[in-house]
Amino acid sequence: MSVAQESVTVLVASAQAAEGAGDWDAALALFESALEGASEEPNAARSCELLRCIGRVHFERGAYERASELYQASLATAQAAGLHQETAAALNAIATTGRLRGRPDVVERAAALLRELGNDRAAAQAFNNLGTVSVDAADWGAAEMSFAAAKELAERVDDPRLLGLIQVNQAAMYVLRQNLPAARACCDAAHAIFSQLGSERGLAEAHRLYGAIFREIGQHRRAEMELQLALRLAQSCGHELLEAEVEDETARLLVAQGRTREALQALNRAARLLEATAVRREVTDVQRRLDRLEETYFRTLQLMEFESVEATNPATVGRYERVADLACRLAAALGCTGRELTWLRIASYLYDVGKASLPVELLNKAGALDEAEQSLMRTHAAGGEELVAELGFPAPVRELVRSHHERWDGGGYPDGLRGADIPLNARVLAIAGAFAALTGDRSFRPALSPAEALQTMQADAGSVFDPELLRLFPSVLAPSPVPE
Repeated sequence: MSVAQESVTVLVASAQAAEGAGDWDAALALFESALEGASEEPNAARSCELLRCIGRVHFERGAYERASELYQASLATAQAAGLHQETAAALNAIATTGRLRGRPDVVERAAALLRELGNDRAAAQAFNNLGTVSVDAADWGAAEMSFAAAKELAERVDDPRLLGLIQVNQAAMYVLRQNLPAARACCDAAHAIFSQLGSERGLAEAHRLYGAIFREIGQHRRAEMELQLALRLAQSCGHELLEAEVEDETARLLVAQGRTREALQALNRAARLLEATAVRREVTDVQRRLDRLEETYFRTLQLMEFESVEATNPATVGRYERVADLACRLAAALGCTGRELTWLRIASYLYDVGKASLPVELLNKAGALDEAEQSLMRTHAAGGEELVAELGFPAPVRELVRSHHERWDGGGYPDGLRGADIPLNARVLAIAGAFAALTGDRSFRPALSPAEALQTMQADAGSVFDPELLRLFPSVLAPSPVPE
């Protein structure tokens, strides 16, 4: 081995170590230095590999466009040198990136080229990817054809693990389409394959889908048993992403049973697992999975709102959804994005959850509360924080639930926070909650118009409300957030 080759080998080893530690900048710099060194002693295969390595780092960071460019460069180098193995590796990387970019055309082209190369195993993987992209796009015909092609190729190369994965993806598709007999047949086939292979991860996937199937046909006890088994298997093989997916599926089952508190606990466990995975950057589509998790969160929170004590008063129905909408508009105008907005929206449904422990007569009293009643009412903020902590919600939600009745002048509760010491989104939530309350009918007064509500709130600018936020608030009101 020449000195240059030894240097490249050392650089690659260091780059791989940095990549494993999540130090992406160092990994990129080292891989790029290795690529420069490899070009000094032309070695097309090595260059192809390093281009893919650099692309992989960008891929792991979520820079799919840049990753795709590097994979294409690896492909061009491999094709020019007539390197079939490197060509196949580049096409497989292109197909995987195309799946996460939602580009069925890219995946299909890669799959076709792999088939032409005679690399049936890689082509089967690419067609399986194409099937999942088509499912995400609800293009059922394309998904069916892709999975059929993938299955044919996987059978040709006698790859049972890949066959099992294809069956799992087909089962997931059939659950979405509510073709439950077909979903059950695919699950049975996958279960048989993974049992023979002794694959805990594969069996966890199968049992997760069994849980979804039995939930959909109303066999809730059987669904719960399947999901408990799936969770144990996912934990046993240390697959946190799969564990999170099982928790999400469990939450959907609990929602179907009306068990909202348990559903929220399952969702919070799933969110913690996904966010921990995102921090370690072990997978690249965590954000998409977190976005899907939000759908279950809001279905659960809407059910909780419907079941709440205040729901006995028809005038309050839908108020928390309006508060969430207003709060997120105002926060977005302040530059808040991503998970911060998600937790604000969730807190907007939960900020009054502590009232569940208060007497109904107090909540629906017509007229002003006396001193003792006001003192009891004030306990709901700290009590709400305790409850959301028990449910497993993270600190951003807990602090909003606790602080939404703090006042800009320090006269609020439970902690008497003043001015900028009050969390920003708690100040946002206070404004949104007050506006929704004023523009809705209450037991002791009719609804105010939006203009009247704003005028009333302006009188409290600098005392109750953050004056700068209140000045911005009217600009986010259109379209009207209140019902006709």
